[in-house]
Amino acid sequence: MLLFRLSSIFTILLISIFLVGCKGWLSVENDNNITSNIQQELNNTRLSIPMREHGYSNFETIIIDSGTSLTKFLSDVESQEHWNNKTEFTTVFDNTTINFETKNLIFYRITEGSGSIKLTPQTPTIKDSNFIVSVKREVPEIGTADMSYNCLAYLIDKNITEITFNVGKNTEKLTSYTSANCSLEYTPVCAAKTVQCITAPCNPIAQTYPNVCMLNADETATYLFDGECPRSEVPDNCTLWYDGCNNCYKDERNVSVCTEVFCELPKRPFNCKDYL
Repeated sequence: MLLFRLSSIFTILLISIFLVGCKGWLSVENDNNITSNIQQELNNTRLSIPMREHGYSNFETIIIDSGTSLTKFLSDVESQEHWNNKTEFTTVFDNTTINFETKNLIFYRITEGSGSIKLTPQTPTIKDSNFIVSVKREVPEIGTADMSYNCLAYLIDKNITEITFNVGKNTEKLTSYTSANCSLEYTPVCAAKTVQCITAPCNPIAQTYPNVCMLNADETATYLFDGECPRSEVPDNCTLWYDGCNNCYKDERNVSVCTEVFCELPKRPFNCKDYL
């Protein structure tokens, strides 16, 4: 009888241990599934536009918060030149339904002085109300001197108030402003936007805003003048130029070499001084 009782107690203990173990395993499994689902959802925030495209030289980083603004943007794209494959870009939006009641669309442009530099976006993260994208940047020892225009597109919840892009060692923070209190009238203004860099000092970048209201909504930007910011790409036949801050030239390897003067605002327009 005693042996039977001991056997029963031992059996109950084994069952209890098994159930506790299963519960723990299921808990870990559920946690892993939740984490995986969150990562998948964050991965899905990126739209599959081409990473590199010369046509991106036609616009700067921009946040679009309405269907009307997106239609205007795509209409401008249709009239632009110097695209390698414009259809590949616009088709993405023909096949994507965007609910602008809950989402903003951001185009983040990355310009590199060499097409040999490899950019690899990582899975975004969200901390508080900050949407963070890190981009791995690999620079080869020997590379080409061609200008590279790259762009990332993300759908971001409207409750996100700050967007951070970490490209290599440089960090840029954007304010996720909306047109809730601004008209959709396109009367562009050029502003100097502060860029936060790990290796300071850092020159501000010129950025075009649709109108003054949207400029004022971005606390990191300073008004420069009415109208779109001038494009600063260097024509292929330009050998000596002023980039708005420094004097530059192409050496015998066709590599751009510039002086290293830190710019104070305002930054002057690009000016080519000598051609082939």
